[in-house]
Amino acid sequence: RDELISILWNTYNYYAQFSTQIAAQIKEKRAPIEKKLKDFVKICTWDRDLSYWSVKDTVEKAHKALHKHTKEFEKVLK
Repeated sequence: RDELISILWNTYNYYAQFSTQIAAQIKEKRAPIEKKLKDFVKICTWDRDLSYWSVKDTVEKAHKALHKHTKEFEKVLK
């Protein structure tokens, strides 16, 4: 049991030394994607015409953009 604890502790400590570098890299790669998404949110406004079809189109466009940026961020994480 002590040997297993020692192995796990050493493995944890080995990978923990890279956590700050990985977090910084993720933050750096995430920033442009987040900026694009925030810019899209600024642009995406609800039409003054509150018809069902116009709202539906706006929601579909927003959903596609969100999905695109989510996939881009997942690609960065991989």
